[in-house]
Amino acid sequence: MKEKNMKSIADSKSVLVLEKISVEKLYFERLSDAVHRVESTDKISFYHNLNKMEDQLFRVRLGVVLNEDGKYRIEVEISGLFRLSEDSVLGKKILENNTVAILFPYLRSQLTLLSSQPDFEPIILPALNINALLNEE
Repeated sequence: MKEKNMKSIADSKSVLVLEKISVEKLYFERLSDAVHRVESTDKISFYHNLNKMEDQLFRVRLGVVLNEDGKYRIEVEISGLFRLSEDSVLGKKILENNTVAILFPYLRSQLTLLSSQPDFEPIILPALNINALLNEE
């Protein structure tokens, strides 16, 4: 059996590093006593933005809003501070796509926790293809 040359961990280090993650907004309002769950046909929208804080440091915000007029309004927003050590076209593409993919599981988790209210069915977002979602924008 041949031994393959493996790169060291230092050689495989990502150019993108998550330094900090924060929950920015948690909002749950039930507007009708008759509402017990979010239906698959209800309005769900995502948003994100990217701001350069300083050289190589970026804040990325990712949020989801579930809003059905007269029934409920739910919003969760998280942010992450990311350091990008490579200023290139590839580095910027990694920053735009990978940061959202990194933050998405945290967003899903917070939404499930927030919606786990008495007499309300918890919302569990499915795993999504983040690249396809971003390409739709």
